[in-house]
Amino acid sequence: MLDWASRKEIREFGEPEYIQGKKVYLTGVSGESKASYVISELTKLLTFMQMSVSTSSIGAGLQPEAFTTGKYLISEEDRKKILGNICLFIAE
Repeated sequence: MLDWASRKEIREFGEPEYIQGKKVYLTGVSGESKASYVISELTKLLTFMQMSVSTSSIGAGLQPEAFTTGKYLISEEDRKKILGNICLFIAE
């Protein structure tokens, strides 16, 4: 989620100053790929937009049955990694 509430109203063309250097942490949940493809592509896009993307962004994987049962539970290990990385990101 991008923080659009803190933006200034600018009516000039180009990269807006209010997002340049803004810190971003990415995470996602998917199957075996652990959202790695999406995180990779978003990292490229946000870097192009001159945002500061955390190098510790990671995703979590779901068991295949999650997509048929609707029970989207991530493993305790993935949860701890993500929460730990978020805490480090906030402390930077």
